[in-house]
Amino acid sequence: MKTVFRLLVCTVALAACSEASGGGNTIGAGSGGVGGSSGAGAGQMSGGAGGVSGAGAGAAGNGRGGGAGGATSNPDAGGMAGGGEGGAAGAAGVAGGDAGGADAGETGGTGGMAPMPVCPPGMQYPEPEAGEVTEDVCGDFDFAYPYNEGPTWIAGEGAFFFTNFERGASESGDIIKYTPGVGCEKFIEGVGCNGLAVSNDGNLLAACHQTRSVEKFDLVTKLATTVADMLMGELLDSPNDLVQHENGGIYFTNPTYELDGRPEGVGTAILWLDPQGVLTRLEPTGNPNGIALTPDGSTLYVVGSGHWDIAADGTPSNHQGGGVGGDGMAMDCAGNLYTSGGSIQDADGDGLGNFPGGTNLAFGGEDGTTLLVVHGYEPTSARTVQMNLPGLP
Repeated sequence: MKTVFRLLVCTVALAACSEASGGGNTIGAGSGGVGGSSGAGAGQMSGGAGGVSGAGAGAAGNGRGGGAGGATSNPDAGGMAGGGEGGAAGAAGVAGGDAGGADAGETGGTGGMAPMPVCPPGMQYPEPEAGEVTEDVCGDFDFAYPYNEGPTWIAGEGAFFFTNFERGASESGDIIKYTPGVGCEKFIEGVGCNGLAVSNDGNLLAACHQTRSVEKFDLVTKLATTVADMLMGELLDSPNDLVQHENGGIYFTNPTYELDGRPEGVGTAILWLDPQGVLTRLEPTGNPNGIALTPDGSTLYVVGSGHWDIAADGTPSNHQGGGVGGDGMAMDCAGNLYTSGGSIQDADGDGLGNFPGGTNLAFGGEDGTTLLVVHGYEPTSARTVQMNLPGLP
């Protein structure tokens, strides 16, 4: 199975905003690549940005506003330039590289943002089947807390990330990085977060109960920017899980599980931060927990609350109840749901099979077919399940 990457054309800068009543919702601007240097280009507007942790520059493309160039691991070369009628900037190599050449173009694109694995439209996938299981991929790693949650895969890092914290407590918790073939390490300490998701620019989004907010962590500096923390002048409670739409909007759940004696704010809710930074409550709420989008972004699933149709601009509608139970969930490229309890079901809710479950899970690996399942109290650990089709991080 080939690994397919979304080649992003431009960075969407999301402006800071607040609710009309004076709430403090803010969202940080996106960036082109993690740690990459600016690229040079002869395009009328801008040249390509450097790649992930790279020092190389992209090349401006020929033609008008085409797609971004592909990334390359060659340390001596810049990325591939976009071709055809809509050529755009090439991305520098992941390991850093020499500057790519520049061709004149009316509009230079932006390259070098960490690619996100996606599911190509029109593909036919087999019925899901679980294969080899690797237990306890963290080996003798010493977890500080008894509960693991919220995994995601970040292709630019070649690694899974998940959280480790004390369930029901309001403070303390770590973000763990698991690199296949290497093992687990403490990546960010003392942040008290739950669900994680890869952002559209290849950084790390986190639902954090300690700060009662949604945060975005820069993977180079490990510094956080607050994305959302209030609705209509009221604090969020203990954000639990989240996912970002390709249009830049973010959907997240806000139960009260980790308030730990702190006063309630917004209360149990499902929230949508649109691409303009406006925060909206979805109704009805139900008992929300894990959250996921279908590969085409047209349906939003929320554990304990049902699912919604999602318009191209991100607007939810046509709520339908029932559906997924448990804690977290994952989605494969065929649109099948994988529940934390270990069941696989299609979009109609019909069972398709089983796998060793846990607390939460996400697809990743080089070809997107490795399912990381994290869990606590078993004892605290994580396992991988090799699937026969790819899925979303």
